[in-house]
Amino acid sequence: NVSIVDLKTFQTISKVETGANPDAILYEPKNKEVYALNHTGASATVFDVATGKVSATIPLSGVAETGQADPELGRVFVNIEDKSLVDVIDIATHKLVASWPVAPASEPTGMAIDLPNHRLFVGGGPNTVMMDAKTGKVLANMPICSGTDATWFDPGTKMVFSSCSGGGGQITAGRVDGPDKLTVVQTIQTVRGARTMTLDPATHNLYVLGQK
Repeated sequence: NVSIVDLKTFQTISKVETGANPDAILYEPKNKEVYALNHTGASATVFDVATGKVSATIPLSGVAETGQADPELGRVFVNIEDKSLVDVIDIATHKLVASWPVAPASEPTGMAIDLPNHRLFVGGGPNTVMMDAKTGKVLANMPICSGTDATWFDPGTKMVFSSCSGGGGQITAGRVDGPDKLTVVQTIQTVRGARTMTLDPATHNLYVLGQK
């Protein structure tokens, strides 16, 4: 299920039934819908934010991880871990319209987006790649730490971050140096198991969840 929670009272308003093992959710602002990305269910459950009513269940090409929405392009993008692909969904028709290889990344987990420039950042295997969200072309890549899980983009600093559990916990920090160039700037040591990550674009702080 996906729970809908009142942010004033923190009470659960309702629950939306999804496919098997939802791994991530994302908000698509143009149609005001939420996409639940069902990991082992190999599908996306789409529901209306206001009512919680399911509008579509979209079969995907494999094991779903995280994703991003580009409302200007009318697309939702989903990492397909077992096939090393990004699935592309048309938000108007709720149909799968393309599947793009992410090589030299492999088994992608994390995904971030630069909306003004329509760039996807996909972290998987030994690399994070930068893709053209209009065409699916891989424009650049950078080597990252091992055991990656999350990827974030900071639009204020033009930096890309991929978190990993390998090496005791690390984050690879890269800079977007142009429309087709990524440059590794630093490897940040974190703590063991620190893979799940978020970013505050106002403070430019990263937060990772690790283990003692």
